[in-house]
Amino acid sequence: MKISRNNHIIFFSILNIILFVILFYGGSRHDYSLYSITWQGILNQDLNIYYHSYGPLHLFFAFIYKLNPLLPKIIYGVLFSIFQIFLFLKLLKLGDKILLLFYISIPCNFLIIATVYFYGINDAIVAFFLFFSLIFKLNKRDVVSGIFLSVSILTKIYPILLVPFFILERKKINFKLLLSLIISLIFILTVSIYFFGNKLILDPFMFGAARDPKLLSIFASLNYDFPESLIVKNLIENNSFIVLISTLITIIFCLIKQTKIIISLILTYLTILITYKVGHIQFYLPLCAFFSFLLIYEKNYLNIFYLVLPLIILLSLTQLIYSTTGGFDLMNQSEYNFELIREKIGYIYFVINIFLFYRIIRSLDKNSSY
Repeated sequence: MKISRNNHIIFFSILNIILFVILFYGGSRHDYSLYSITWQGILNQDLNIYYHSYGPLHLFFAFIYKLNPLLPKIIYGVLFSIFQIFLFLKLLKLGDKILLLFYISIPCNFLIIATVYFYGINDAIVAFFLFFSLIFKLNKRDVVSGIFLSVSILTKIYPILLVPFFILERKKINFKLLLSLIISLIFILTVSIYFFGNKLILDPFMFGAARDPKLLSIFASLNYDFPESLIVKNLIENNSFIVLISTLITIIFCLIKQTKIIISLILTYLTILITYKVGHIQFYLPLCAFFSFLLIYEKNYLNIFYLVLPLIILLSLTQLIYSTTGGFDLMNQSEYNFELIREKIGYIYFVINIFLFYRIIRSLDKNSSY
């Protein structure tokens, strides 16, 4: 039975109202409570600013936080809902099947519900600006695309690894977008240094390199199983080089194959997630945004979307179980052996991401339009 356009609009509107109820109910917790400590330290002009591991734009939210402690979280939610509305309106004319896939991958995805609305994690900002930077680029609005890309980079550093696909077009450099990006980066960095100083801007680079392996990374699972292994320790200590080299190889591969930008972004982002030691589940938010982009061009990319759909569902289930078990029972209060999940889940995601990477590459050989 076909569902009417108006019923879809009502359903989607109700979903977003529920998401904002969840946002306010969630309050300040998880990473957002650590953001609050950072922002309060900036407002107090403390000598030592704690828990700062992000780009300089994250620091400016201190002034918004001063107006209301939940206002930055509300902004994250509003921006992500704008992204949802944009997608929904694009997909509304494509029929019930595509909209069902959209509901599963975005508004009904527990990864989105928890990390964006319940916890208020700033990867929502990265996903928003990366997604619309891509949209503006495809619509030939290069200046705006460069500005949006700079915002994503200076919120969290890792989007800088995706820059080649934005500035290179058919083996030529898009100088308009590149210039926009460079000017935006220089301007924002200059203003940031003026307000916060050099040290606070550079701290995240040192912090990122020194972090321990986290949940969804294979390095976390290896560290559990082989805590005394010198090989594992060296892999963890030199993780930055592993990520950079692996990402560079993927970029070169995509440029040689001349893959479409969305496929290149997905493959490169998967490479980062496969190789990066800090395997936080919220890092998958921008990837889910890229996945949802595939639905807009469903005639070309629906087969690719079906390849990534199991990962989307796994992320949703992982986040649901994680949130309802106190981080897979970190306090070890449950009768169930959740510790086994914590220790082995990095292997699961590694295998699934590698397999997905392989399947997408295989699909490139079968369909030259990708």
